[in-house]
Amino acid sequence: MVFDLPVHVHEMTRRLFNGAALVAALGLCIAVTGIPGAVAEDGTGHHKRGQRTPHVQVQGVGTSQAVPDIAMIGAGVVTVSKSAGDAMARNNTRMVAVLAAAKAAGIATNDVQTSALRLTPRTDTRQGGQDRMPNVVGYRAENRARITARDLPGLGRLLDALVAVGANVLNGPHFGLTDPNAARDAARRLAFADARRRASLYAAEAGRTLGPVIMVTEDGGGPGRPQGRVMMLGAESAPIAPGELEFTARVMVRFKLLP
Repeated sequence: MVFDLPVHVHEMTRRLFNGAALVAALGLCIAVTGIPGAVAEDGTGHHKRGQRTPHVQVQGVGTSQAVPDIAMIGAGVVTVSKSAGDAMARNNTRMVAVLAAAKAAGIATNDVQTSALRLTPRTDTRQGGQDRMPNVVGYRAENRARITARDLPGLGRLLDALVAVGANVLNGPHFGLTDPNAARDAARRLAFADARRRASLYAAEAGRTLGPVIMVTEDGGGPGRPQGRVMMLGAESAPIAPGELEFTARVMVRFKLLP
């Protein structure tokens, strides 16, 4: 059955429907519109999903020093002869004496490692034209070893002993620590303390209280570098100054800010 309603009833129904739609639309707009930068909570003290937690992020730097207890040196022999066989034979004889001298000075077998062994021709380009091969006039033999010395006061005497038996190539020394972890950890602790100090300052200036740590990232500290005091070793031998090693750590720390 169909009723034919008066025109004014149709108009009233249309207005009521449009008003409800407008309210619904306004309600949706309010629900999705917020204040930029505002922090909202869900009633349990936790921040709602999508809202950023107030925080401060700073970098901390720490440096520690340590006295080295080992030294790495390179020692070797270079010989030159007209024949390849003679160059190698002479080199072998002298290098055997160098390794024996290192052992006599207290260097352990596992602290000696061959680092280079080469035999190369020596040429004279003056006797060759533009289209001619260089003339081979001899050979150069080279044998080098990497030695780790753990007796730093005796390092100068070790170098003298190696040269005395035929070593004519020396490199180093490069100082280090048998176990550098303690020195590195000390630098890390200082870096974290520096980050907390900086963050506390910024929090106080902002009128906030420094909260717990949210994130820690290590920026990769540098290896130990020679620094600081100098101590001369072996007054009657080659003068050696081990000094101190410096370890640096850098950390990026993010702290929560509390009201």
